[in-house]
Amino acid sequence: MVYLIVAGLSEVACAVGLECTEGFTRDWPSVVVGLVIVVSLAILAIAFRTISIGTGYAMWTRIGVVGTAILGVLLFKRSVNSGELVSSH
Repeated sequence: MVYLIVAGLSEVACAVGLECTEGFTRDWPSVVVGLVIVVSLAILAIAFRTISIGTGYAMWTRIGVVGTAILGVLLFKRSVNSGELVSSH
């Protein structure tokens, strides 16, 4: 479970980091985001050793969605509504 939480938080860091890449036009932020993606997926793969893939993936994405929405509001002054949190667009 700890691996899943760490993987989910890494996913949040990746999503927030994407904002800092400015569309992958900034080199170092882009490199860091790429590394964080790899780390997040590697830790998620470790979590799958003890958690089913369906449950693990669902929790990983939920951590990512909720964490990114919260940090988007706090760091980037984004607005978010409950519809955006459950929609696929």
